[in-house]
Formats: sequence, structure tokens, C-alpha cells
Amino acid sequence: MDCIVIANQKGGVAKTTTAVNLAAGLALYEYRLHPRQPQRVLLIDMDPQGNAAAIVSHGIFGGGNGGGEETASELSIANLLADDNPPAVVDLRQQARIPTLLPQSNLDYIPVNRPALAAAAQRLVSAEAREYRLAECITQLEQLYRYVVIDTRPAYDLLLLNALTAAHVLIIPVEVSGLGMASLPDMNATLQRVQRRLNRNLRLLGILPSKCNLQRSEAQMVLEALQQEYGGLLFDPIRERAEVSVANTEGLDIFSYRPPRPQAEGKMAFTSPSAQEFARLVEEVLRRLGAGR
Repeated sequence: MDCIVIANQKGGVAKTTTAVNLAAGLALYEYRLHPRQPQRVLLIDMDPQGNAAAIVSHGIFGGGNGGGEETASELSIANLLADDNPPAVVDLRQQARIPTLLPQSNLDYIPVNRPALAAAAQRLVSAEAREYRLAECITQLEQLYRYVVIDTRPAYDLLLLNALTAAHVLIIPVEVSGLGMASLPDMNATLQRVQRRLNRNLRLLGILPSKCNLQRSEAQMVLEALQQEYGGLLFDPIRERAEVSVANTEGLDIFSYRPPRPQAEGKMAFTSPSAQEFARLVEEVLRRLGAGR
């Protein structure tokens, strides 16, 4: 099992969009490889806003229990993190409604109760083994999932540390702007602290330039600076397009929002530029994961 965390302590860098589309793309990839019995993918939302869980369960404006206001009797990721006797994680997972391209989704998620997760972040401060709660949960899933993708919020707190401690690799989305590039040293420092003290096996898989508008001279300058600074760690950029945010709003990954044309041998040809970019990201993530084994 490969556990991938999407993190940046700066907000507005498309972490949730990246997490949702990467998880959906990995699920599609597994289905293409093994259409009769695809391996499963799990999306974990560690952001109290709960947007990733909302998108894959019912859409931003839908009802349901993905990122909504659950009743006290409904269990969520907060119970796994903060309860003295947490429930079994396998009992909380639910099947995502995406990718809608598939006859049956092989993507699961864990529900988020927004107020409870925010409260859990505070309760973790005095909890035993507080940075390892999520890692303990994920060890229960090693035989059930091929990939786990974790979304995080833009803050240095115990929710972020739990995500980084549980993960094998880190992807840092960065907005292609001067302020976006200025945020990278903080995230790199956090990565190094976690590697020293909590998770020596965590490695940086790459930096993803996001929300790119290459018609702006600033974006071109920043992208060149990122290339010079990070070289082979840089993923191909994801350009800023309306269809990506519309897909999020409608509760769809970009591949479902802009379906591909079927081709021979189970391959798919995406006509949407955004779907093509995310498909390349999925392929490159898989290549780097394979190269790191």
C-alpha cells in the first residue's frame, strides 16, 4: 500500500482538488488494470472544512454525511483520531460516488463531521501518542487498499502532523505566484522535522505547480524559478480552468466531468485539457512511486 499526503501550510493552492482528482485517477487506473477486480483506493479528509469528503460523497451542495453536520450517533474521522477507544476504521469507510465512469466505484472515503474534527484537533493536544493516531488506523488497511490519499488543511497542527506521520510520500501543491513560492520553505521545514522526529520513511514525491495561468508573466517567471530550484521534483503544471472548479461544485472528479473516449485495450483518450493534465499527474505519481520502491 502507498499512502500519499497532499499538503501545504499555505491555503488556496488546490490541495483538495489535487487530492480528489488524484484519488479518482488512481481508482480509474486500477480499474483499467483489473476491470473484474480492481484494487481499491481510499480518500481521507483531514481538513475540518470537509470539502474533499463532501465532493466524493454528495457534492458541495448536496446532503449526506461526507462533510456535513452529522448527528452525535454517526461516526467519522474525528472518532478515529480522538476517542479513547476508537472504532475500527474498516467500519467507517464508505463507497464514493465517483468516479462515475465506472459501473461500481473502487474509491472509498471516511466521513467527516466538521465540528467534531475541529474539536478533535484540540483534544489531540493532550492525547497519548497524539501524532500517531492516523498511522495506527492506516495499518489496519494495508491488505484492503492499494493507495491511500490524504487531504490536509493549511495549518501547522496535529491534524497535519498525523497525516505526515501516516504517509509514505508527500506532494506539495504550490500556487504559481511569488507568494506561493515563498510558502515552500515553511513546508519543507515541516517535512524535515517530521522526518527527524516522527516518520523517517516519509519522502517528498514532488512539487505540483497548481492554478497556473501561463499568460501572466509572473507565472512564467515563478515556474522557471521553481524549475531551477527543484528540478526533477517538479510535476507538470495544472493550469487554472473553470471546468476544474465546476466539477468540484457538481461533486465530480475531472475525469467524470469530462469523460474520455474509449480506446482499444482499455485505454482512454481524454479530450479535456484539464483531464489530460491530471491524467499525466497520475501517471507520473505512479512512475515515481515505482521508482522509489
